[in-house]
Amino acid sequence: MSSPYVTRSQWGARSPNGSGNSLTGSGKGYALHWEGPEMGSRSHGECDNLMRSIQSYHMDSQGWSDIAYNLAVCEHGYIFEGRGKGKGSGANGTSDANHNYPSICALVGENDDQPAELDRGIADAVAKLRSWGVGSAQKAHSDFVSTACPGNELRGKQDAGRFSSGSTTPPPDDGDLDVDGWLGSGTISAWQKIMGTPVDGHISKPSMLVEAVQEHLNAAGAKDADGKTLVVDGKGIQSNEGGRYPDAPGTTSTIEALQRYLSSEVDGYFSAPSSSVKALQKRLNTGKF
Repeated sequence: MSSPYVTRSQWGARSPNGSGNSLTGSGKGYALHWEGPEMGSRSHGECDNLMRSIQSYHMDSQGWSDIAYNLAVCEHGYIFEGRGKGKGSGANGTSDANHNYPSICALVGENDDQPAELDRGIADAVAKLRSWGVGSAQKAHSDFVSTACPGNELRGKQDAGRFSSGSTTPPPDDGDLDVDGWLGSGTISAWQKIMGTPVDGHISKPSMLVEAVQEHLNAAGAKDADGKTLVVDGKGIQSNEGGRYPDAPGTTSTIEALQRYLSSEVDGYFSAPSSSVKALQKRLNTGKF
């Protein structure tokens, strides 16, 4: 598992009221959820607060013993410990489902973006449950009760097997990156290591890695397509594993400056795969940026 794991104590969870549901055996599989209403985007620093607010709602308004989910995954790809290992879910809608299917909640809702980091985090959360002995069955909340949860997009990804195998872990220190044009966790980890930022294989919003890259590009005189120096805000670079970035029409000035720096075609976006990412991977394989 390469996605960062946030324990209950780290996000400031309250103690549960009682022991909660027990899990029957190791569990038959997992159940996938989302929050439902549009959540909007947030910085990762706000995700602890979101977890605490969900737990308070479940315990104080719903009268449940704890946050309902065994694990939750934020848009930045971090896995949050909910009820955790060996506990039944409180979210699936029936007693049998709760006792047999630990739950994973994607902390997004209707119309929210679902970045590649979220998908990798869910895949790694599934892998974590299976490392605890949970079976291979995969269910959605809507398999147990009449509900739109977890939404068509997440359900489609689940049905397509997107979350079945866990994400790619970063390469060993002595291994070269595959020059494949995909800005995945291995390439991001290598980039983070070279830039001297925390290594977790993910690009948050904003990102310390992107800030370091922007500062480096400014120092090197690499400007955007309009000849402007970059604003150092930690934004404008994301993975292309989920498709072209940015996925909407338009470009980012940070990618334009990066492409100038790498002597690749300047078009302001990463295609899927991307010749610019290939140029980046070749440079990182030399041990420098």
